[in-house]
Amino acid sequence: ASPESPKAAPVVKTPAPEGGFPALNNYIQRNLRYPALALQSRVEGGVAVEFSIPASGIPSDFKLLENPGFGLDLEAIRLLENGPKWVAAFPGQRYVYTVVFKLP
Repeated sequence: ASPESPKAAPVVKTPAPEGGFPALNNYIQRNLRYPALALQSRVEGGVAVEFSIPASGIPSDFKLLENPGFGLDLEAIRLLENGPKWVAAFPGQRYVYTVVFKLP
């Protein structure tokens, strides 16, 4: 009789943007529009956004986890909605991504 091997835990693939994170970062750098109110108020920081990745790959169902305000949240969501599609292990998988805003 051979000893039973322990069952391996199922591997859940971590969601990622098509083209990888370098492609997403390039997209954000090229397309980020710093909100005027945030510029005037000299506000910077990270906007942590949790979202769902449906079968279409376009992020949806956004939930703000960290938000400095001044319109940065709306810009972060705009970038994620319009950027590269995401690949998830299963439709509806959720992920948290932080868009970082630094004053120019």
